[in-house]
Amino acid sequence: MPKALWNAMDPRPDMSLDKKAKFNDNLGKPGLANDQLHPAFIFTYSLDLHNGTALDFHARSHALAAAARSIQLDVDGHLLSPKKDPSRFTNRSELREHAGYWHKIGWIFSPITYQDINAIKEAIEFVYSRCVQRSETYHVKAIQKGVMRIYKESQSFFDTALHLIADSHQYEPAHLQWWKGNKDIYTLLYPFYAEHILGQSAITADALKAEVGRLFAVPPMASYLTHGPLAYHPSPVATHQAAPALPAPQLAAPPPPPPYVAPTPAPAAAAPKFLPPVPPFAITTP
Repeated sequence: MPKALWNAMDPRPDMSLDKKAKFNDNLGKPGLANDQLHPAFIFTYSLDLHNGTALDFHARSHALAAAARSIQLDVDGHLLSPKKDPSRFTNRSELREHAGYWHKIGWIFSPITYQDINAIKEAIEFVYSRCVQRSETYHVKAIQKGVMRIYKESQSFFDTALHLIADSHQYEPAHLQWWKGNKDIYTLLYPFYAEHILGQSAITADALKAEVGRLFAVPPMASYLTHGPLAYHPSPVATHQAAPALPAPQLAAPPPPPPYVAPTPAPAAAAPKFLPPVPPFAITTP
């Protein structure tokens, strides 16, 4: 790899040389986590959640964010401005759309919906497809091959994470299953979204813990489930449903009801074109 690309492939561009030397020495010690969750170069990251490493959501979240970092760095390791990064400038409207949807997800109000899952997967696809485009401009086979591998791993990353998260909370009380699941998902995604979608700087481990602790400070009470059946429903932030109409006031005694006539069945609605899979944290009442 040409020396000029070392900085662009460096997942820790802001770390001092002394600290980086010590860090790289530690990376040389045996251990799967060192090789795949904290590698020396961006194109050697692994997003495979079945690679034998423990599912540490904080470590995996930083891997998801750092593995895409090359699209924001030039060969000197400096952040690219929109003026110097044509692909970012061209796609700013799509970035704005992904950012807007992130803010609409009702993380602490209800389970994430089918639409939320699809939107998150589209955002990951958008960012990592840009990584592939950027890697082709380096004309280095090792980088292109590594980035393409990461891109393929990113396509199944979120689906695999959802299954693992759902399994880990299956024995929790019903009112905590989706809440703890949302907390894990938010932990896994926030550094990635903050850095690559929302335009913030890289999120440190302490900043991630503080953000998750702030948003998920108070778990829901069991009484939350007593307000009628709660099947899997869209986030109240993302949808707006009209309030039910109030009954008209009765000013006089109503006349006796007419003889019963069987109502004409309403015409069947058109079947949906796509039936989404069962969501991982659906809440149902027996």
